[in-house]
Amino acid sequence: MCIRAYLVLQTDGDKSQGIISDLLNKPGIVTVDQLEGSPNLIVVVEAEKRQELVGSIVQALDLVESITKDLRFFIGRESHLSILAEVTDVK
Repeated sequence: MCIRAYLVLQTDGDKSQGIISDLLNKPGIVTVDQLEGSPNLIVVVEAEKRQELVGSIVQALDLVESITKDLRFFIGRESHLSILAEVTDVK
């Protein structure tokens, strides 16, 4: 089961594209999306173990030198939804 962290942060707008590119090259970073308004980035980090997740988060934050406002992050576990469906013959 994977553990995910969602980092929501505000960076210097002029540097966002470079930050996104740099983050996507780091291990554990699944995706980085630019948001409209403030905060302007959401980073999804994923790992098998909590310790690996923490390491990836620290590397990501170390890379982002220009966080201009408070950082928020949320930790979650990957969930699997199984849907059972019955198909009947409709006439």
